[in-house]
Amino acid sequence: MRDRRPPMSLTVDALLDLAFWSGFTLPINMNGKNGPTYGFWQSGIAYERRLETSKEFESRRTEIMQLLLVLESKCIYKPANAFTTFGSEAVDFISNHRDRKKVQYLLCSLLNTVLKYQPDARYLSPSPREVHETHVRTCLHFLQVNLLNRSPWSEGSAPPDNRFRDLFSHLHKATHLQFLADGILKILRQPLEANSNGLNIVQRPLVWAHEIIPLLWESLYSNKYFRAFICETGRQFELTVFLLLLILDPNKNVEGVKRVSLLCVQTMSENPEYAISLNKQFEGHDNLPSFMQIKNFHGSYADYLFTWLLTLLKPKKNGHLDAMAAALVGIIVNVSPYISHLGRATSLKLIQLVDLYTRNSLSTSVEVNAMVLTHMVRAVNSMLEEHKPGTENENLLWAIWKYGTTFEHLADLRMEVDPSFKQVVEQIRESGITEPTVCPDGTVLHPLVAAIDIANMDKDKAPRPRLGRGRTWLELRDIYNPATSPVVPPVDDVPPPSGDGADEKQPSVSSRAMGKQPEKSKDSADFEEERARALTSPSTDMEIVRTWLPQMPLLTTLSLFLALQAWTAKLLEERGMESSQEAVDGLGMDEVLQPVRNMGRICVETTTRNIHTFPMTAPFSEAYAAFYWGLVISQDLQHASTSGSGIWSSTNVKLFKIRAGEVVPPSLLSPKGAVDALGESLVSGVQNLALKFRQQLNGGPEA
Repeated sequence: MRDRRPPMSLTVDALLDLAFWSGFTLPINMNGKNGPTYGFWQSGIAYERRLETSKEFESRRTEIMQLLLVLESKCIYKPANAFTTFGSEAVDFISNHRDRKKVQYLLCSLLNTVLKYQPDARYLSPSPREVHETHVRTCLHFLQVNLLNRSPWSEGSAPPDNRFRDLFSHLHKATHLQFLADGILKILRQPLEANSNGLNIVQRPLVWAHEIIPLLWESLYSNKYFRAFICETGRQFELTVFLLLLILDPNKNVEGVKRVSLLCVQTMSENPEYAISLNKQFEGHDNLPSFMQIKNFHGSYADYLFTWLLTLLKPKKNGHLDAMAAALVGIIVNVSPYISHLGRATSLKLIQLVDLYTRNSLSTSVEVNAMVLTHMVRAVNSMLEEHKPGTENENLLWAIWKYGTTFEHLADLRMEVDPSFKQVVEQIRESGITEPTVCPDGTVLHPLVAAIDIANMDKDKAPRPRLGRGRTWLELRDIYNPATSPVVPPVDDVPPPSGDGADEKQPSVSSRAMGKQPEKSKDSADFEEERARALTSPSTDMEIVRTWLPQMPLLTTLSLFLALQAWTAKLLEERGMESSQEAVDGLGMDEVLQPVRNMGRICVETTTRNIHTFPMTAPFSEAYAAFYWGLVISQDLQHASTSGSGIWSSTNVKLFKIRAGEVVPPSLLSPKGAVDALGESLVSGVQNLALKFRQQLNGGPEA
C-alpha cells in the first residue's frame, strides 16, 4: 500500500533510518544483515557497554545530520517575530516523532556522542575540521535544535510539546546525571586548561566550548534532578566560575553566550542548597585569569559572586543593563536570604549600588531603575531578617549605617505617595515600636530597639551625608512637583570598592542636612531645563516610580539607621564630644553596632520571599532560537571561509542579522537565490550519500 504521508515526513524518516543503518552508519549487526537497526552510536546514557565506531561511520552520520538540519532550517528564513508562529515542520516531526523508541535512541546517541568527547588539548588535531570533532559539534547542534525547539507557540498559551525535552527532563539515575555533568564540565574546562599549560607542547583551545552552554541551561532549567545533583556533589562552585568566565571574558564578545550563562546562574540560584553553599570560603581565587581576579580579595564564593554581579549591575550607557538587569537582580534576591558573613567590601558595594540607583540619572529607563532598586532593597532586607547568632552580617549593618541617609531619602519619597506608610514612619520617629504592631495594610511591625532611643534623638545633631552626582529620586519628584523641597546640589561620585581594603570614608555633610538653603550649583541650569522639559512632555516616569515605591521594604533599614543614629549621638554625648561628622567617623564598627550585635533577628517589616524564576515566553524563545541557530550557521560559515562553499552561503537568512565582513558569501554553484542554492546543496548531498550507500551494498570501496 502506498504511503500517503507528506514528502517531508518520508524524507526525514528515510534519513533517520540511514543514520541507524547497519553496515553504513553502525557496525553490522549479529545476523549480518544490512538495514535500519536502531541502537546507540556511543555508550553512556542508557547503554554502558563499549561500542565500536569508525571515522567513515561518523562522516556519514555527520552528512545525514547536516541534511536534516537543512530541512529543519526553513524557520531561519522567517523574521524573528514570526518564528514561533510558523516554526518548522521538520523540527516538529523529529522532536515529536510518533515512534517513541526512535526518539530515545536518537536523543541518547546524540547526548553520548557529545558528552563522551575528550577535548584533551594534547590530542586535539591542529585543524578544527577533523572528522571526529566535526561529528561531535554537528551532533551538538542537531541535538540543541530539536531539544530547545518551542514552536509553534502562540503568546499566552503553554509551550508546545516536545518529546525530546520531555525524555531529557526525566533523566534521574545518578550515573546518568554524573555522566551529563562531567561531560559538560569537561568541555567547559578545556579552554582554561589549554591556556594554562606549562608544558612545552602545542595546544589548541576548543574554540566552540561555549556552544555547550545552551545544553547546560536546558539541563538546569528542565531537569530538577540535574539541578539538585549539581549542588549535592559540589560541582556548583566550578560551574559558577566557568559561567562567570564566559560572562566576563573580554575576548569573547558574544552577547548570547553571556546572557545564557547568566541565566544558568539564575536557575541554579533558585535552589536553596546552592545559596547556602556560597558561604564557603573561596580558596582558588589567585589561580583565575587576571580579568576575573578582584584586587585584595579575601572572602567566600558569595563575596566573589556578589562583587561581579554588582559590577555588572552598575548603570552603563550602552544599553546592556536593560537586557541583563532582571537576571542579575534575580540571582541576588534568590540567594540573599541564605548569605551570612558577607565581606565588608562586598557589603559596602551592595549598599553603594542602592545609593547609586537612588541618584541615578535617567540615562537608563526609569522602569529598569525602579525594578533594580526595589529588588536590591528587598535583598538587603532579607539578609537583615536572617541576622542571628551564627549567620551574622555585621558588615552589612555597618554599610547601612554608612549610607543610611539613602534609605531616609527613599522613605521621604514613599511617604509622599503612600499616606499609610507616612503614619508608620512618623510613629517610629516619635515613639519607636515597643511591641508588635499591625498596620492598616496588614504589615506586622516588630520592635527593634527601645522606643526612648529613637524618640529622644536630636535629629539636628545627626550628620547626614549628601548624595553624589546624578538625578535623585527626590529630584525626580521635584521635576513633577516644583513646589516641593529644593534641589540638592550634586557632587562627585564615590567609587565602589574593589576589595577588602576599600575606602570606607563616609560622604561629607550636605548643606541641606544642616538646615541651610543650598547654593546655586553649576548644574542648576541643566536641571531647570530638564524640569521644564519634563513638565511639558507626556512622560510617565513618575507613575512608574509611584508603582514601585510601595513595594520597597524600607522600615527595617530605616529603623536600624535611626536606632544607630540615636545610639551614636548618645555615645558621643556621654563622652562629652560634639556630634559632628568627624566625631562620628572616628567611631569604630564595634562601638556603633553594640546595641544590635547580640539582639538576634533584626526584623521590623517582614517581607515575603519570592523566588525569581526565569519566565520562558514566546518572544524569548524567538530570540533564543536566533542564538542557537546562529551557532549552527557559524560552523557552516567557518567551513565556507576555508573551502569556498557552505550549506547556507548566499542565502537570505532573516532570523538574525549577519554582520558585514564576517561572512564569505560565495554561491554554491552559481549566484542564485536562497531556494536554488539550498536545493542544489541538498540534491548534491543526497547523491553523494546514495553513491556511498550503493557502493557499500555492492561490496565496493568505502567512502
